[in-house]
Amino acid sequence: PALVHTLAGAIREGINVRLAALDRGLKQLAAKGYPVKHLPPTGALYLSVHFDLIRKGGQFENNRAVRQYLLEKAGFAVVPFHAFGTRDDNGWFRLSVGAVGVDEIAPAIDRVEAALAACLG
Repeated sequence: PALVHTLAGAIREGINVRLAALDRGLKQLAAKGYPVKHLPPTGALYLSVHFDLIRKGGQFENNRAVRQYLLEKAGFAVVPFHAFGTRDDNGWFRLSVGAVGVDEIAPAIDRVEAALAACLG
């Protein structure tokens, strides 16, 4: 039991470190004026983030288009909220830190910034 408790604590700490790094990166994007906002970490394995890019008749008409763009241009995978039961394309996504190392987060944020800069011109 003590080993399991120690291991669980180490796993939780690693998740918290990765969530904090992702939180910082998203705050930096918002501070630079990119249309990104997010909810702070709440103890789960993910953050909820809003990419305000959906415009009818524009480059991104729905969550699918935003998701595909971020994956193709930044190698950044997001899960749209409609996967969890919402019906509308609202620009909200979940970002998981379950399968990423802390050292991968800053470069990923840099790639997202470059992709946002390219699409917003």
